Amino acid sequence: MKTQTLSTLKPQNNFKPLLIHLLEDSEADAKLMELALEEVELSYELKIVKDPEIFVEALDQGAYTLENNSFLSIFMVDLEVPKFSGLELIEKIRNRFAKSE
Repeated sequence: MKTQTLSTLKPQNNFKPLLIHLLEDSEADAKLMELALEEVELSYELKIVKDPEIFVEALDQGAYTLENNSFLSIFMVDLEVPKFSGLELIEKIRNRFAKSE
């Protein structure tokens, strides 16, 4: 899976960083998200995926399960990406994790 890591803040107090998966096709919007996250004092790693098909493929292959990365994860999805509905992707994420429970 091709991802771009925009920011990583070092973990504090032996906590693992929060892993944020962002599906965003606009570099400007991704940069705005990065700047907003820098305002919050927390340990995080921001992974950017621009192509929803790559994101879904990785999701289907289990790339975002806690067993694979041992981080807590947050998914942030652009609702208007080319070739895909962001709402459809949110439903796929829900279904993926409902199966793993």
